[in-house]
Amino acid sequence: MEGSTVFSRKEMDRLIEALAMPPSNGYVTYPEEALNRLCAYCRALDEYEEQILQLTGAKLRMLLVSKYYWRSRLETLHERLHGSDGSLSQYTYKAVEELDQRVEDMDWAALERLDQEIKEDRQKAGETV
Repeated sequence: MEGSTVFSRKEMDRLIEALAMPPSNGYVTYPEEALNRLCAYCRALDEYEEQILQLTGAKLRMLLVSKYYWRSRLETLHERLHGSDGSLSQYTYKAVEELDQRVEDMDWAALERLDQEIKEDRQKAGETV
């Protein structure tokens, strides 16, 4: 599913580079590079929505589904490395709320398939970013 309805890792890496985001105190820094990379993806999608839409020509739906996807990945990897974090669960849930509020013709079946992919990844032994 990644890449078809969400920004892929490669696309997110290119966006991070293009946005040249200054440091932020609003996001946690982790000892693991993979978590920091996911935080950067989430931060870009949270704070640079208009710029991303202009740079990519993507539709708002793709951006918001990507936001959900990468937040879920962050939550999953954090849980695996550091245990469950209620604030990350809430952060991910807010992405679903945002989709519901901002996208009228959301394909909820596609989101369920994406959610299934994320759940399957939770069952895997190690996640790489």
